[in-house]
Amino acid sequence: MLNLINEINQKVEVFVGGLTEVQAQDLGLDERAGRLYTDGFEGIVVHKEADQRLCYYGGFEYVDKYYRQELGDYVFYTAGDDRIDECLDHFRNLETV
Repeated sequence: MLNLINEINQKVEVFVGGLTEVQAQDLGLDERAGRLYTDGFEGIVVHKEADQRLCYYGGFEYVDKYYRQELGDYVFYTAGDDRIDECLDHFRNLETV
């Protein structure tokens, strides 16, 4: 079982490493929400240790659980929830300016 867990963690680390690291302000969030990762379209990723800050300062405690998934040491918030979509829109608008 530990081999599977380690393999999943390694694959998740590689995936997250390919995303853009952003500050909370880049997504229109309070700066205290911390450092996040995104591709700008499909969702937002945060390390598990920072998820509580994101929920409290970023309003993600209201995200529908359907759009929240824990994989390895990270929490994935996928597009489709209003809060997540607002953040992704904000980020994309910054990139077009």
